[in-house]
Amino acid sequence: WLDEARQSIVSKYWEKGFNDVQVVAVVNTPDTGTAVHVDFKIDPGKQQVISKIEVEGNKTTDLSYVRRQFTFKEGDPVDHLRLNLTRKNLYDTRLFKRIDLSVVEGDNGQIARTILNEKPPWNFRYGFAVTNELQTSDRELGVTTHFSYSNLFGKGITAGTSAKYRPDARDARVFSSLPTFLG
Repeated sequence: WLDEARQSIVSKYWEKGFNDVQVVAVVNTPDTGTAVHVDFKIDPGKQQVISKIEVEGNKTTDLSYVRRQFTFKEGDPVDHLRLNLTRKNLYDTRLFKRIDLSVVEGDNGQIARTILNEKPPWNFRYGFAVTNELQTSDRELGVTTHFSYSNLFGKGITAGTSAKYRPDARDARVFSSLPTFLG
């Protein structure tokens, strides 16, 4: 239980930007009785605060859309849980192949440096299909295509078209999807 209590104290300090906190538990057992006295000696270290957020590599993605994925802002303490959540939010947009989010020492505090590597927005897929008819045991050959653009207006909006062709049926559709709806 002592290690859990220590880790709880460390976590609270991390949330406030004291990422170099040192917590040492000192246990005193008196000569008589069953009580144990525990003192925690805490050296918080220097508080780390985000002074600037830098974003690089967003060639087609709108900067304001990228910034909306951040769970922290300038002036907030450096919290690595929030940094990881921001990284996850950016990956969840499905617009980036790689996201390098790091915190470096700056002149007036910590700089959250984000380097993005965007996926190509155009997507073209095609394929062939063979279907079996259960009643006649006949096989039919078909073709399918899918063409989409996944970063419309730099906002993560996907728009596209797909088509299927078989000798007895032809299907086509136009679609779009929004990363968020009314939010």
